[in-house]
Amino acid sequence: MHNSGFNKLNILILSYFSLVIFFANCNSNTNWRSKKMFIPNDFENIELNTFDECICSPILENEFRGIKINAPTEITMMEDYSFPVCGSYHFTEEFFKKFRSLENEIVIVVVDLKTHKSYSSNLLKKDFEPAILDDKENIEDEEVNIENEEEFEDVSISSWFNIDLFRYIEDLPRYATTFIVYATIGDFKSNVVTVKVVKP
Repeated sequence: MHNSGFNKLNILILSYFSLVIFFANCNSNTNWRSKKMFIPNDFENIELNTFDECICSPILENEFRGIKINAPTEITMMEDYSFPVCGSYHFTEEFFKKFRSLENEIVIVVVDLKTHKSYSSNLLKKDFEPAILDDKENIEDEEVNIENEEEFEDVSISSWFNIDLFRYIEDLPRYATTFIVYATIGDFKSNVVTVKVVKP
């Protein structure tokens, strides 16, 4: 009888620890599945490699002239993960006309803080040449704001971009590190964002 009671106690103890391990594994799996690729997770819902305004586009004041960018503060290295950067810019038409195309002139710069190596790319898609602007043509995909039609300097142009840096910078490393990202065009430089890339 004594051995029988002892065996039952052992069975209860083993059952208890089995349940503890089972629920711990369930919780771990749930946390893995609920892990988001981006922080903030708004970047999960945007269409990349487009030139339209989206929920992650920086908001610019009417008086602002220049370029601003937005990117996740943290990216988790899941399967087929991307590196989204969204930008908004607003310039006078006089400034715009200095260039063949802003897609050709806007440069995204990325610095790997682990190696201090820098990478860069403009916004041109591969195998596309910059378009030569025609003063008589409307500017496609641009929002033109005219405050005073009689004065050229009051005309301004604004637009957006949403790119995956891995598509535009092929040698950008894919490992856990911290990057700083900014954009430049002419004498203008955007804000600087910091992006941490982490393992799942």
